[in-house]
Amino acid sequence: MDLKQLRYFLSIMESGSITRAAETLCIAQPALSLHIKNLEEELGVCLFSCSVQGVKVTPSGELLYRHAKGLVVRQADNTKLLRSTRASRTGRSWSACLTAPRT
Repeated sequence: MDLKQLRYFLSIMESGSITRAAETLCIAQPALSLHIKNLEEELGVCLFSCSVQGVKVTPSGELLYRHAKGLVVRQADNTKLLRSTRASRTGRSWSACLTAPRT
């Protein structure tokens, strides 16, 4: 599971439609469906049930939604924090190099 899959999942949840989520994300609907299918297979659960009326979230999908939302928000917050830290450094360059001991 990766953050892209979680963002795709959240977009479907928030739009209520795979088609609308695909349009919002600017990806093809079949590609979005494949990402969700792969996520479901990895987790071993069904996240949505599909019907003529559209997609309906399953209890497993509801549980993932509550946790995924927080993860994606924290990732965005961490990215902003690290970018602001990088921007606030003045004239100093930080680097590190790890080397393995020679045997």
